[in-house]
Amino acid sequence: MISTTIKKLILISILVFFSSNIFAIDASKVPEDRQSTTGLYFTSLEASDHVAKQGDSTLFIDIRDPVEIFTVGMPNAVDTNVTFKYVDPSLWNEKKSTFGFKSNPNFLKDVDIRLKEKGLTNSDTIILICGSGKRAAKAASALKKAGFSNVYSVMDGYKAWQKADLEWSRKLDKQKVLVK
Repeated sequence: MISTTIKKLILISILVFFSSNIFAIDASKVPEDRQSTTGLYFTSLEASDHVAKQGDSTLFIDIRDPVEIFTVGMPNAVDTNVTFKYVDPSLWNEKKSTFGFKSNPNFLKDVDIRLKEKGLTNSDTIILICGSGKRAAKAASALKKAGFSNVYSVMDGYKAWQKADLEWSRKLDKQKVLVK
């Protein structure tokens, strides 16, 4: 039986062999509820490959609520967590039988802080990941509207990241969480 490490190496080798440069998924193949106004998308595998090759010039943000990250962890490749929408127990979603979300009023400012900490600007590549790709698309649209020009959303979310067996940790890294 082939070990997980060997499977990862084979997959990475195939990606490198067939792709001389970084590519993004065709926007026409992105489900409507995961589309952003940026039109820029990665799959989990593409995002992982991009960060491995161009991580110094990319800010990779997990935009989920810290409670979600605390519960299931986050990709090791993520630079930081900047929450786009917080879980709000006072907002009940009847349709989904769960809590609703409340927008983070400091989202744009917090992204800008993290860009500057990494020595990047609003024209450098930003990659956003959430659970399924829906919130990441909305956050990408919000960033584009605010003048950020190169924002990708991971259209298949962290669940696909885990399914692809990409590096993941349930241990929180204080340096990656925006602590005030």
